[in-house]
Amino acid sequence: MTAPCGRDLKAGEVWTEVMSELQVENVRPVTPDREALEAISTAIGIHAEQLIHEQRDLLEAQKQQDLLDEQEFFAQVGLFSRYS
Repeated sequence: MTAPCGRDLKAGEVWTEVMSELQVENVRPVTPDREALEAISTAIGIHAEQLIHEQRDLLEAQKQQDLLDEQEFFAQVGLFSRYS
């Protein structure tokens, strides 16, 4: 599963604006258009959830790497201080 690219997110933003404008103007799309808008809305939500999930995974991986780096640093400092 791949994360949405910037182009997908921008398209989602544009479609969200279109849907909001239609609501504000009290425009009710015909059934095929409404179904298409619902499908687009669902896809936007799925892409957003994928992105959030991937960002959380990346943050967690970075935290783990930072912790390992810190432990390694202190282990090296401890070794060097014993020989000083």
